[in-house]
Amino acid sequence: MEDLEQLVASRLQALDGAEPSAEARDRVLGRVDRQVVVRRRRRRAAGSVAGASLVVAGGLALPSLLPNSGDGGATPPPIAIGTVEPGEKGGTSGGSGPDLGLGEFQGDGPGAETPPGAAGGFDRSLPTGKTLTVFGIGPDGTVLGMGVGPNGRSDRTLWRTDLSALLSAPVPIAKADGLYSATGSAEVTVWPKRTDDGFQLMCQGAQGDPVQLGTTGVARRASVGFHVDEGVVVWTDRSPGGRVWTARGCADEPSPLTEGYAAAFSYPYVYVLRPGEAGATGQGVHRVDMETGAAEDHDLPGATKATLYAAAKDTFAVADEGSLTLYDPETWAPRAVPDPLPEGEATLSAGDDVIAYTTSDESLVYDAADQTATPREGTAFANGPWLLTREGDSFQLAKTS
Repeated sequence: MEDLEQLVASRLQALDGAEPSAEARDRVLGRVDRQVVVRRRRRRAAGSVAGASLVVAGGLALPSLLPNSGDGGATPPPIAIGTVEPGEKGGTSGGSGPDLGLGEFQGDGPGAETPPGAAGGFDRSLPTGKTLTVFGIGPDGTVLGMGVGPNGRSDRTLWRTDLSALLSAPVPIAKADGLYSATGSAEVTVWPKRTDDGFQLMCQGAQGDPVQLGTTGVARRASVGFHVDEGVVVWTDRSPGGRVWTARGCADEPSPLTEGYAAAFSYPYVYVLRPGEAGATGQGVHRVDMETGAAEDHDLPGATKATLYAAAKDTFAVADEGSLTLYDPETWAPRAVPDPLPEGEATLSAGDDVIAYTTSDESLVYDAADQTATPREGTAFANGPWLLTREGDSFQLAKTS
């Protein structure tokens, strides 16, 4: 129980002076109570299974070798955010009350992979009374966002929740004037901060304080110009014409990569926008392999500064004027998605299997393997094997592969 009490204390202390409501305290403590029950149940189950294994293997069981239900008992499998699949016992789905984002990890033990389809969830309400607006999702399932009040004003606070947390409630990790986006993982998180020298890119690792990457700022277009994948940060500065920089983590010295605007990044490929070749309309894409330095150029007819881009291991996605096109990174063969895109200011994100185009209240999720598109109410974001969707007043996280 001591570790859970410490976790609750750290969650409340992380509010950095903000006084959580009584409702928030009750909600957190309610989650703790339920997780205590789950931990005890798993510890007893682990002890029973271990005891049975000894009987089968050795023909008899030695009581002194069996795990017990005390502190010296067998380590239970980890608990993470989410609900079990519908129809399985022990989950919170299908209950009469709201899903508070508490469930059991569906793995086989410490470090086990979350199976495809396993889902997690967390509430949009923040302990400060604000509502979480999500910027996106990282390749490890990390969710980043900021708090917004009823009047639409931001709390200028970057919030994060991830699968490594025992409780799924978002935690504030930084204050940033002018915060408009963020990306990264539990290991490396980056975001823009307005300073006297314009917007600069801030970076925070798993431990330590935020640091500024470079001194030449970070550029902004419709498609965000900074990215993180496999611990590598790629961003565009504010120099004339733009310059792309890279850093391996927050402590690395930034290195210039090429000229242009970094529209998308999926390690090792950086997709850099440049003016189209002579006689061509739209934008040119300069793709750079960070491992080998090899580069190649392609044209994107009709692309504008308002065009959105996203990249995954097998896909480079482009959304413009209500249409979505996927390009094969190796052959550059295009595949046009016939389904119309939702109207309004949007965000485009790409995962291993799905592409998500989302506005503030509706989205289109495209399954690249099945070549099927699903319109949805609420926002949706994809990255790596993860898909995050908004379901009413909560977010649901599912693994797609």
